[in-house]
Amino acid sequence: MGHFFINRWFHAFLLLILLSGVIFIRLQDYEWSRALRYLAFDTFNVMHPRQPTDQVVIVDIDEASLGREELGQWPWPRHIVARLVSSLKDMGARAIVFDMVFAESDRTSPAAFIKMLPQATVSDDLKNTVSGLKDHDEELAETFRQAGNVVTGFIWSANPEATRRKPVLSKPIALARDAADLKQTVNKIRGVTTTIPVLSEAAAGNGCFGVSTDVDGLIRQVPLLFSFDGDIYPSLALEALRVAQDPRLLVKVRGLKGDEVGPLDPPLRMQVGDYEIPLDHDGMFHAYFSKARPEKYIPVWQVIGGQADPEKIKGKIVIIGTSSEGLKDIRSTPLDLFIPSKSILWA
Repeated sequence: MGHFFINRWFHAFLLLILLSGVIFIRLQDYEWSRALRYLAFDTFNVMHPRQPTDQVVIVDIDEASLGREELGQWPWPRHIVARLVSSLKDMGARAIVFDMVFAESDRTSPAAFIKMLPQATVSDDLKNTVSGLKDHDEELAETFRQAGNVVTGFIWSANPEATRRKPVLSKPIALARDAADLKQTVNKIRGVTTTIPVLSEAAAGNGCFGVSTDVDGLIRQVPLLFSFDGDIYPSLALEALRVAQDPRLLVKVRGLKGDEVGPLDPPLRMQVGDYEIPLDHDGMFHAYFSKARPEKYIPVWQVIGGQADPEKIKGKIVIIGTSSEGLKDIRSTPLDLFIPSKSILWA
């Protein structure tokens, strides 16, 4: 009987059963096994949070900024946004990234405002005066072109009817032959809400933002690539990284060769200038979170008013977003149950 238990065929049989069981459980994705994976991921993030980078700051449209009379009612006219961009560029921002969508033309532009008035009350002299004034969207677009490092955004939607126009693709994603199937495997989005072309075409980069949660409501993965209408688009974070280095750069994706692949390595590598990012075929990236840092937030009114410290801006990727209760998009991560979505990767 003892010989039976040390027989190599018996050992092979046991290993085969064990391996089959592991594969079966992995494929079935039982709730308890998924819960264990979530627990391991969350525990690691909580016990060993990522050391925060000092390369990113957030210019915050906070409650105090919305209450400033000199800035006016929200949404602010685009010429106010142009002042913000110019101020950030003058302070040495490496990239100026809008974590928002300019989906409509500015109704406060002089010509647009005149059209909203009862035409019987509008004199020819007033029409002639207004016709010589600059359109606010054109003014902001020209500021984007002069800055040369602005990144605009568009957001994905599950509703195809949300799409009015195809997003601007500032630079194509360069796929090596062994990564060409990404067009079929990355996150396919059904609809988009885009920034108006006059602005996104003037920007140095244009990226998609929006995240989805796991079944328990927490965010653990973020998409770096999206597929829409036959093209692959970068995420807003990816475009920020690219433009901050050089707006002329291309994002490149290649497959790993046999001698490069370790037992836990994803099959692809994404090259963004000096940075190399491991990538799965679905284009998803497992986030490694850092603790929230209130000190990296700068109120937007301080930037526009010239009261912000330029040293906090110089050489940094600047994300323009909001923490205002009425505007912010709240998400949850393993480290924070309530956090503005713009803070998830910008640390």
